[in-house]
Amino acid sequence: GPTNEAVLCTNWSQFVKAFGDFSQASTFLAHSVYGFFNNGGSRCFVVNVGAPDDAPAAPAAPLKEGEKAPEKKPGGKVDRDGLYIGKDNGPGQKSGLKCFEEIDEISLVAAPGVTSPAVQDAILSHCESRKDRFAVLDSPETINGGVDRLVRPRDSKYGAYYFPWIQVYDPEKGNIFVPPSGHVLGVYARTDNERG
Repeated sequence: GPTNEAVLCTNWSQFVKAFGDFSQASTFLAHSVYGFFNNGGSRCFVVNVGAPDDAPAAPAAPLKEGEKAPEKKPGGKVDRDGLYIGKDNGPGQKSGLKCFEEIDEISLVAAPGVTSPAVQDAILSHCESRKDRFAVLDSPETINGGVDRLVRPRDSKYGAYYFPWIQVYDPEKGNIFVPPSGHVLGVYARTDNERG
Protein backbone atom coordinates (compact mmCIF):
# COMPACT_ATOMS: atom_id res chain seq x y z
CA GLY A 1 0.00 0.00 0.00
CA PRO A 2 0.94 3.64 -0.12
CA THR A 3 3.59 4.78 2.36
CA ASN A 4 3.15 7.69 4.78
CA GLU A 5 -0.36 8.48 3.64
CA ALA A 6 -3.45 8.19 5.85
CA VAL A 7 -5.78 5.84 3.94
CA LEU A 8 -9.42 5.69 5.04
CA CYS A 9 -10.86 2.17 5.17
CA THR A 10 -14.55 1.72 5.98
CA ASN A 11 -14.55 -2.08 5.69
CA TRP A 12 -12.21 -5.06 5.44
CA SER A 13 -12.44 -5.19 1.64
CA GLN A 14 -11.11 -1.64 1.31
CA PHE A 15 -8.17 -2.51 3.56
CA VAL A 16 -7.38 -5.60 1.48
CA LYS A 17 -7.55 -3.58 -1.72
CA ALA A 18 -5.10 -0.97 -0.37
CA PHE A 19 -2.75 -3.10 1.79
CA GLY A 20 -3.36 -6.76 1.04
CA ASP A 21 -4.88 -9.62 3.02
CA PHE A 22 -3.43 -11.73 5.85
CA SER A 23 -0.75 -13.20 3.59
CA GLN A 24 0.31 -9.86 2.09
CA ALA A 25 0.04 -7.21 4.82
CA SER A 26 1.94 -7.31 8.10
CA THR A 27 0.38 -10.00 10.30
CA PHE A 28 -0.24 -7.63 13.21
CA LEU A 29 -1.73 -4.87 11.08
CA ALA A 30 -3.99 -7.15 9.04
CA HIS A 31 -5.36 -8.96 12.10
CA SER A 32 -5.74 -5.70 14.01
CA VAL A 33 -7.78 -4.05 11.25
CA TYR A 34 -9.82 -7.25 10.75
CA GLY A 35 -10.46 -7.36 14.53
CA PHE A 36 -11.38 -3.66 14.50
CA PHE A 37 -14.11 -4.19 11.91
CA ASN A 38 -15.32 -7.48 13.44
CA ASN A 39 -15.72 -5.84 16.85
CA GLY A 40 -17.83 -2.95 15.61
CA GLY A 41 -15.41 -0.38 14.17
CA SER A 42 -16.56 1.37 11.01
CA ARG A 43 -13.92 3.97 9.98
CA CYS A 44 -10.20 3.32 10.19
CA PHE A 45 -7.32 5.47 8.95
CA VAL A 46 -4.23 3.35 8.23
CA VAL A 47 -0.69 4.67 7.70
CA ASN A 48 1.91 2.31 6.26
CA VAL A 49 5.29 3.47 7.67
CA GLY A 50 7.37 1.22 5.43
CA ALA A 51 8.78 -2.30 5.15
CA PRO A 52 10.20 -4.14 8.18
CA ASP A 53 13.97 -4.09 8.71
CA ASP A 54 14.31 -7.73 7.73
CA ALA A 55 12.24 -7.44 4.54
CA PRO A 56 14.05 -7.96 1.25
CA ALA A 57 15.49 -4.67 0.09
CA ALA A 58 13.39 -2.93 -2.52
CA PRO A 59 14.99 -0.64 -5.06
CA ALA A 60 15.46 2.76 -3.44
CA ALA A 61 13.11 5.42 -4.73
CA PRO A 62 14.77 8.68 -5.68
CA LEU A 63 14.54 11.30 -2.94
CA LYS A 64 12.60 14.48 -3.60
CA GLU A 65 14.49 17.75 -3.40
CA GLY A 66 15.22 18.53 0.25
CA GLU A 67 14.09 15.07 1.44
CA LYS A 68 16.36 13.04 3.71
CA ALA A 69 16.86 9.29 3.58
CA PRO A 70 15.60 7.35 6.65
CA GLU A 71 18.08 7.31 9.50
CA LYS A 72 20.06 4.11 9.92
CA LYS A 73 21.02 2.47 13.18
CA PRO A 74 24.46 0.91 13.65
CA GLY A 75 24.53 -2.24 11.55
CA GLY A 76 22.68 -0.59 8.66
CA LYS A 77 19.08 -1.06 9.90
CA VAL A 78 16.52 1.68 9.42
CA ASP A 79 15.43 3.37 12.67
CA ARG A 80 11.96 1.81 13.05
CA ASP A 81 11.00 4.11 15.94
CA GLY A 82 11.66 7.11 13.72
CA LEU A 83 9.48 5.65 10.96
CA TYR A 84 6.52 5.29 13.36
CA ILE A 85 7.01 8.64 15.10
CA GLY A 86 7.44 10.38 11.76
CA LYS A 87 8.37 13.90 10.72
CA ASP A 88 6.52 17.01 9.65
CA ASN A 89 8.28 18.57 6.66
CA GLY A 90 5.31 20.73 5.68
CA PRO A 91 2.10 20.11 3.71
CA GLY A 92 2.16 16.80 1.86
CA GLN A 93 5.53 15.96 3.44
CA LYS A 94 4.44 14.25 6.67
CA SER A 95 5.35 10.75 7.74
CA GLY A 96 4.38 8.23 10.42
CA LEU A 97 2.21 9.48 13.27
CA LYS A 98 2.40 13.03 11.89
CA CYS A 99 0.08 11.94 9.02
CA PHE A 100 -2.82 11.92 11.53
CA GLU A 101 -2.37 15.52 12.73
CA GLU A 102 -4.71 17.16 10.22
CA ILE A 103 -7.50 14.55 10.36
CA ASP A 104 -10.03 15.83 12.91
CA GLU A 105 -12.32 12.79 12.98
CA ILE A 106 -9.72 10.47 14.54
CA SER A 107 -10.51 9.67 18.17
CA LEU A 108 -8.48 6.50 18.81
CA VAL A 109 -4.82 5.82 17.93
CA ALA A 110 -2.77 2.60 17.99
CA ALA A 111 0.33 1.03 16.47
CA PRO A 112 -0.52 -2.70 16.60
CA GLY A 113 2.27 -4.81 18.06
CA VAL A 114 4.65 -1.89 18.51
CA THR A 115 5.97 -2.02 22.06
CA SER A 116 8.85 0.43 21.75
CA PRO A 117 8.77 2.90 24.68
CA ALA A 118 9.73 5.76 22.34
CA VAL A 119 6.85 5.06 19.93
CA GLN A 120 4.33 4.53 22.73
CA ASP A 121 5.43 7.80 24.35
CA ALA A 122 5.03 9.62 21.02
CA ILE A 123 1.50 8.22 20.61
CA LEU A 124 0.58 9.32 24.15
CA SER A 125 2.08 12.77 23.53
CA HIS A 126 0.13 13.05 20.27
CA CYS A 127 -3.14 12.24 22.06
CA GLU A 128 -2.35 14.55 25.01
CA SER A 129 -1.51 17.51 22.77
CA ARG A 130 -4.69 17.04 20.71
CA LYS A 131 -6.86 16.43 23.80
CA ASP A 132 -9.48 14.70 21.62
CA ARG A 133 -7.77 11.34 21.04
CA PHE A 134 -7.12 8.24 23.10
CA ALA A 135 -4.17 5.87 22.69
CA VAL A 136 -4.55 2.08 22.89
CA LEU A 137 -1.13 0.56 23.52
CA ASP A 138 0.02 -3.07 23.35
CA SER A 139 2.17 -4.89 25.87
CA PRO A 140 4.93 -7.25 24.78
CA GLU A 141 3.64 -10.71 23.85
CA THR A 142 5.46 -12.44 26.69
CA ILE A 143 6.83 -11.29 30.01
CA ASN A 144 9.40 -12.66 32.43
CA GLY A 145 7.81 -13.13 35.82
CA GLY A 146 4.38 -11.83 36.83
CA VAL A 147 2.30 -9.03 35.37
CA ASP A 148 3.67 -6.74 38.09
CA ARG A 149 7.09 -6.96 36.36
CA LEU A 150 5.65 -5.72 33.07
CA VAL A 151 7.34 -2.51 31.90
CA ARG A 152 4.51 -0.07 31.30
CA PRO A 153 4.35 3.27 29.50
CA ARG A 154 3.98 6.45 31.51
CA ASP A 155 0.63 7.13 33.15
CA SER A 156 -1.76 9.24 31.10
CA LYS A 157 -5.49 9.91 31.09
CA TYR A 158 -5.23 9.82 27.29
CA GLY A 159 -4.21 6.19 26.95
CA ALA A 160 -4.72 2.58 28.03
CA TYR A 161 -2.30 -0.35 28.03
CA TYR A 162 -3.49 -3.89 27.22
CA PHE A 163 -2.13 -7.30 28.18
CA PRO A 164 -2.23 -10.21 27.23
CA TRP A 165 -2.14 -10.82 23.51
CA ILE A 166 -5.16 -12.65 22.11
CA GLN A 167 -5.43 -15.84 20.09
CA VAL A 168 -7.06 -15.58 16.65
CA TYR A 169 -7.33 -17.80 13.60
CA ASP A 170 -5.07 -17.02 10.65
CA PRO A 171 -6.08 -18.64 7.33
CA GLU A 172 -2.45 -19.50 6.49
CA LYS A 173 -0.90 -20.21 9.91
CA GLY A 174 -3.78 -21.53 12.02
CA ASN A 175 -4.17 -20.18 15.55
CA ILE A 176 -1.74 -17.36 16.36
CA PHE A 177 -1.38 -14.70 19.03
CA VAL A 178 -1.80 -11.05 18.02
CA PRO A 179 -1.69 -7.76 19.92
CA PRO A 180 -5.06 -6.78 21.40
CA SER A 181 -5.16 -3.11 20.31
CA GLY A 182 -7.07 -3.51 17.01
CA HIS A 183 -9.80 -5.63 18.59
CA VAL A 184 -10.07 -3.27 21.57
CA LEU A 185 -10.34 -0.27 19.23
CA GLY A 186 -13.30 -1.97 17.53
CA VAL A 187 -15.06 -2.42 20.88
CA TYR A 188 -14.35 1.24 21.82
CA ALA A 189 -15.71 2.43 18.46
CA ARG A 190 -18.85 0.26 18.73
CA THR A 191 -19.51 1.51 22.26
CA ASP A 192 -19.04 5.14 21.18
CA ASN A 193 -21.47 4.65 18.29
CA GLU A 194 -24.11 2.87 20.40
CA ARG A 195 -23.90 4.87 23.62
CA GLY A 196 -21.97 8.05 22.88
